[in-house]
Amino acid sequence: MRPLKFLKTPKGICFVLMFLWVSTNCSSALYANSNSYIILVHKDSSLSSISKSDLKLIFLGKKKLWRSGKDIKPYYLSSETINSNAMKEVTSMSKQRFSSFWMKKVFSGSGSPPVSEKYIEGIIAKIKTQRGAIGIVPASDDLSVYDQCKMINVF
Repeated sequence: MRPLKFLKTPKGICFVLMFLWVSTNCSSALYANSNSYIILVHKDSSLSSISKSDLKLIFLGKKKLWRSGKDIKPYYLSSETINSNAMKEVTSMSKQRFSSFWMKKVFSGSGSPPVSEKYIEGIIAKIKTQRGAIGIVPASDDLSVYDQCKMINVF
């Protein structure tokens, strides 16, 4: 019975409120760290979340337009191990299989691959200036890295 009495005191109420505040305000950071990657879009995008299946369709070139009719411009990092794992999670393909998939599509004339950038800054620069851009980048504890971009959740 003692623990329940504590929750009825001013200190107990403050503790519960603080716990709830921390858990809700840190959820996006916890989400990013658990997945080791973040999905970014242009800051003016109406998107707040995207399904894993839509993300997969985008990075495999099967979904090319947003609901608004704008072209989707996907970007990913070419060299990051973390991003290779993110691409594997998103596309269900290894880095080699993903490359092979796109080589076949390009040589058959049936598609253009997502743009690979060597540095995170390159992806962020593209997303800042292109309204239809979407990118997969490694998660960072320093959220200022993604300044002027919008992070969206994956469900």
